[in-house]
Amino acid sequence: MESNHFLWKVGFLSIIFLFFLQLTTFLIGAIYSVNLLGSSLNLYAAGIAWMFSSGLLIFLPLKIKLLWKPELSQNSFLSRLNKFFFQGSYEEPLVYRRISQIFAIFVIVFRLISPWLKTRPTIIFAGLGVAFFFLFYPLYLLQIPKDFHKEEGLAQGISLAIATLLSILFRTIGASLDSSIFGWTQLIGWVLGIICMFGIFNFGKIIEIAPPQEEKVSLPPSSKQQNRRSFLASFCLLNLFILIVFGFESPTVFARWTQGNYITIVVILVIAILSFVIVSALKPDIISKIPQWGLWAWNIFFTIMLALTIIVHTVSFPSAPDLAVVVVGSPYWYQQIPLYMMLISSPIIFLDMVLFCSQLIHSSPKLSTLTGSFTLHGLYFIILIFMAIFTNVWGYVKPVSNLLRNLYWLPYLIIGLGMIGGIFAINLTYHKFNAISIPKIGKQSIAILSSLVTIGIIISAFLVVPSPVNDGTESISSITVMTYNIQEGNNQSAEANYANQLEVIQNSGADIIALQECDTARIGLWNNDLVRYLATELNYYSYYGPKTVTGTFGTAILSRFPIIYVESLFSYSHKDETGTAYATILINNEEFHIFSSHPDGNEDNHREHMNAILEKIDAESLNHVISMGDFNTRQGSEYYNMSTTNLDDAWLRAHPSGVDEYGNNMSGRIDHIFVSSEFGVENAWVIPEGPSQSDHNVFWATLTW
Repeated sequence: MESNHFLWKVGFLSIIFLFFLQLTTFLIGAIYSVNLLGSSLNLYAAGIAWMFSSGLLIFLPLKIKLLWKPELSQNSFLSRLNKFFFQGSYEEPLVYRRISQIFAIFVIVFRLISPWLKTRPTIIFAGLGVAFFFLFYPLYLLQIPKDFHKEEGLAQGISLAIATLLSILFRTIGASLDSSIFGWTQLIGWVLGIICMFGIFNFGKIIEIAPPQEEKVSLPPSSKQQNRRSFLASFCLLNLFILIVFGFESPTVFARWTQGNYITIVVILVIAILSFVIVSALKPDIISKIPQWGLWAWNIFFTIMLALTIIVHTVSFPSAPDLAVVVVGSPYWYQQIPLYMMLISSPIIFLDMVLFCSQLIHSSPKLSTLTGSFTLHGLYFIILIFMAIFTNVWGYVKPVSNLLRNLYWLPYLIIGLGMIGGIFAINLTYHKFNAISIPKIGKQSIAILSSLVTIGIIISAFLVVPSPVNDGTESISSITVMTYNIQEGNNQSAEANYANQLEVIQNSGADIIALQECDTARIGLWNNDLVRYLATELNYYSYYGPKTVTGTFGTAILSRFPIIYVESLFSYSHKDETGTAYATILINNEEFHIFSSHPDGNEDNHREHMNAILEKIDAESLNHVISMGDFNTRQGSEYYNMSTTNLDDAWLRAHPSGVDEYGNNMSGRIDHIFVSSEFGVENAWVIPEGPSQSDHNVFWATLTW
């Protein structure tokens, strides 16, 4: 295999894989955001059906035969179309090449268009991009000659690893937001798209076909065993893409599972991935030395560590009213062992890609086999997506979602079992990589470029992090505090609204912000960590609040001043998990106590939530207390009155009539700022929902002492 051919292949596949990962994330995030408005499933959820598109390929051979019209007039449009597809002779492999080129172009086009669209059109266009990938990829695999199965497997494993590194790079630069899809940095996506287009126009180099006179590869009929191997290998190969989408494309996901150190997680993960790329490119014979039992052991170990990473951070919530509140502080060091073991062993993802793809090509798959496998995988992918989402919204889509309460780990365990199951398809006898011929310049180019990407990630991880300088010792006599339900970063129309929400906070001058509905570092919300993004842009300290594995909607705290202690309080809930973020903040060398709340559900939920806060204040004799949040309870209600027994309503302290100087009557508000009596309230402000860039009012107040 010529070096430029291998480089073309790896370059093209890396970008097309990256685009597929991004399109899938767009699609899932858009569907979830629209459904979030009604807190229930609606017709937009049907957009996930794009993943069944591979089923259409079953009709392709018939369509090719109908298209073959050699008797047409030489100057007619249909004649030119025939010449484009067939080049004068009826050859299915050649037609597959032409069709797969067209499908790949559509993947690129829809990826470049999608970031410019509003949420609802994104469901259509990103969905089409996903659909065309599921049409392109099986046709691409069918065109690879059996003799090239090892080279192809190696190229695809390296390409998936590079695609993952590129995703991590873009997200690290963007403080967890993919910088290749926002603002002027979208130019990155367009540059990658142009490179990918060049690959399409040099498709012969990419699929590594034989010379023209040998182009038609005659393969013996596939045996039942070969069919089973190719079916299982292709299914499990696609399973790896799901795992990347569900977390590895955005390491902040793991940081928010575990409250682990973000920089450490990024560095370990990218070095592990780079190690795979370098070994595969420069010393592929090492892969051949892994015995079958070693492959089993590595996959099993990784799967166990993946599941344990989540399980050890899972909380046993109060199962009934009046049961004690569960308090979760910072994790113990030993709770992070599965996380780091999982990251270190993560190269197995890409090694599996090498072997599954190599086995698939070697098994000489039929179109019908790949069509069936990819279509079934579409159903499997959809089930896993809903499982992952229902663990968070288990109280809204009954009765199915209730079964998944507190089972955040389950979809990941299933994905891991899919990796293990794929080993049954592999016969290592046919996968000796010491004999493949990739010229030195091709290997070195891949190793160097991957190393540069990794260095860029590590530098960005250290540079694009908050570095607040306030040490809490400065003498001041007032602070401004804010409560802001950001609706997962969306406005009232379910449009991503990160920059505008940031502007609201910046314009307020708030020193401490209590955020609600901010648990976005998960697949349902683009894997974007808005707490990290806002803290980075504001250069503030932050506490994410309850970990994503607990299934809350998120309560977080941002602070200009040092956060010296944190914990999450979990009270009884029958609908959402009610997790209240608590932080001790150092101001004037004194401790200020901040709560960020978002209770929901029935009367018991609200009562237990209020009791949890008030009992903590009383038991620890806390002063300088600021309790903020979306309490989902109105002025004068039982639960509101519980809070005002010990604390004052900052809005009424500033505006006793409930109406401010601008005529904003907030007597029906559900978002509140409660403060202890030692605070004075200089003033309080509100931006009503809509102009607030969310579906909630945003309140802030200046407190004095």
